[in-house]
Amino acid sequence: KADIKKISGIQNNGYGITFGRKDAQNQNLFYVNGQGSYSINKIRNGQDNFLKKWTASSAVRTSNGAYNVLKVVKVGSKLEYYINNIKVYTDYSPQFFGNRVGYILYDRQKVSVAYLSIGYLDKKSNTNTNNNNNNSYTNNTTGKSILFEGFNNNNNKWGSSDKSEADVFVSGGNLTINHKRSSGGWAPTIYKYVN
Repeated sequence: KADIKKISGIQNNGYGITFGRKDAQNQNLFYVNGQGSYSINKIRNGQDNFLKKWTASSAVRTSNGAYNVLKVVKVGSKLEYYINNIKVYTDYSPQFFGNRVGYILYDRQKVSVAYLSIGYLDKKSNTNTNNNNNNSYTNNTTGKSILFEGFNNNNNKWGSSDKSEADVFVSGGNLTINHKRSSGGWAPTIYKYVN
């Protein structure tokens, strides 16, 4: 679950979340645009497999200054996709390619992310300890958090940069991503094991 504010830029291309990401050629994308549409894409071996091509939805808040909360919930063997607490799609055959999670922006636009939350919601008992990248967790009861990132610091190393292509920085409780190129995407991600 992520709370993303569109600050500025083009209105007709996407910004949102990436998860189950191995690399740019293998990842899941869930994104919205400033015109009130959303898209869900499962990129496999560099090929787009749109579960949902750009689709208009009243769930998407539009234009610069709009906040949108994107949420993906695993229920049994399916994934449910929500925008601002409204379910917009169910994927009955999800696939995870890797353990990276983060954000994606296409074309020239700027967003600010207030938080990223990852946790277990179902009632199965599961104990895991992972010390990769100094992000340890233990999950052994219902509703346990794997990660809550409030962006009060950059301990998770969100790939801060100040380049001609993109600025990515943590400041004031937000992750800001300013994609400066007029085409292509930018995806700051971190490794996070999710069972």
